[in-house]
Amino acid sequence: DERPSDEPDLLRRLNRRGIPIGEPIPIDGGIRAITVGGGFVWVSLWDEGTILQLTKRGAEVDSFEIGQAANYLSYGDGRLWASVPTLSTVYEFRRDAPRRPYRVGPEPADIAVDGRKVYVAIRGAGEVRVLTRGDPRARPERIRVPLGPVDVAAGYGAIWVTGTTAKGGRLTRIEPD
Repeated sequence: DERPSDEPDLLRRLNRRGIPIGEPIPIDGGIRAITVGGGFVWVSLWDEGTILQLTKRGAEVDSFEIGQAANYLSYGDGRLWASVPTLSTVYEFRRDAPRRPYRVGPEPADIAVDGRKVYVAIRGAGEVRVLTRGDPRARPERIRVPLGPVDVAAGYGAIWVTGTTAKGGRLTRIEPD
């Protein structure tokens, strides 16, 4: 994927009526993915394989390199998760430990955290893989789903997965055990 522009992306704060609050904050490197959790905003950049940790007001707290750009970010249970399709890997980040790589298969996409389970949409394999949090060597459970799964979310007692093709899309509900 190519970044659409060399201009810095802008982080803007708006009130509920859509009126800007303060000046926009430039984000060099371009914003590729975003999530919130643990009291912070997490942003993956297009170019450098960098993830920024920002305050709710957009001030940079920290940054770290992962080598390649993360397409999807998710936060749950005190951990940040980053999906890196070019490496067929999902990374787990905790404040008090080094990052953990999980080799998950071709084209990992979105990530959902539900308690101790982490669900990863694997577009290239047509399935969702369930990771054992904290154990990158454990073999992930594989759940076949229709079409190429892209987005996954946890909530309302289920795991929700979207898949798309040129002819349309499908929403799948997975009932956890």
